[in-house]
Amino acid sequence: MQVHPTGLIDPKDPDNKVKNLAAEALRGVGALMINPKGERFVNELGRRDFVSDTMLKGQAPYRLLLGEKSAEEIKWHCGH
Repeated sequence: MQVHPTGLIDPKDPDNKVKNLAAEALRGVGALMINPKGERFVNELGRRDFVSDTMLKGQAPYRLLLGEKSAEEIKWHCGH
């Protein structure tokens, strides 16, 4: 079984049980993960299990922030 820490949630339907996978490439091009206080809480390039475990020990919701330059680099995935 694999654990994946990031998914895309439709803001118009946040309670939908079906989520889309947010590619690890987003973190790879420079996305930052922040907690509800707007603070970075983990090394975004850490292994999936470490990032997921750190998230489970904290308080949700978490956000994945991607700058304009990084978004352009991974444009193929940002259309969601």
